[in-house]
Amino acid sequence: MDRSVLFVCYLCIPIQYFLAFKGYYTLLLIFIPVFMFIIIPFLLVLTGETKDIIRSMCILPTSLMLGVFGISHLALLINFPEMNSNGVSGKALLLFLIFITEANDIMQFVWGKAFGKHKILPRVSPNKTWEGFIGGVISTTIIGYFMGFLTPLNPWQLIFISSSIAVLGFMGDSIMSAVKRDFGVKDMSTAIPGHGGILDRVDSLSTTASPFFHLIYFIIIT
Repeated sequence: MDRSVLFVCYLCIPIQYFLAFKGYYTLLLIFIPVFMFIIIPFLLVLTGETKDIIRSMCILPTSLMLGVFGISHLALLINFPEMNSNGVSGKALLLFLIFITEANDIMQFVWGKAFGKHKILPRVSPNKTWEGFIGGVISTTIIGYFMGFLTPLNPWQLIFISSSIAVLGFMGDSIMSAVKRDFGVKDMSTAIPGHGGILDRVDSLSTTASPFFHLIYFIIIT
């Protein structure tokens, strides 16, 4: 894989977060999924190397979506004007999202350890069980309900959002488990001794941040 293409991918990170910092909602939404989805494959074509090019075309845009696009919505929550007006606090919503996402990880682990017998994805993540998943979703929904003071949501909206975060968090953790299994590693790095790397700690946020932002936007703004 040509290093110049990788450099362009890395360059997307500050650009995406600049768009989030400025609150450029539409540009943030289309920069990676629309423009980079076309530009990166074309840059790979320009290298003149076609061996495994389809693999690179898949890996790079997907990595940007999981590692940059989704997480950047955390910054957009704080800086998007409409999320910080009329009694809505982007910082409080950010705290709610992070707390509920991490609580879901903990609850699914605890329920799985205590009662887990029936595996969901034995070939991808053997520790994930139906008992852990269901117990985690229920517990996270309850926690989210009582953390509702951080949001402008009514009780039914809180239940829907909290349960959605739990399910989406499970999806994100499962996706990253599959990626690590493909790479043949247990953790993405050893940056945090005993807990893997930074990406291992935020894998669930990669799939909860953007849906949370847009669901909140739809519920309280549109």
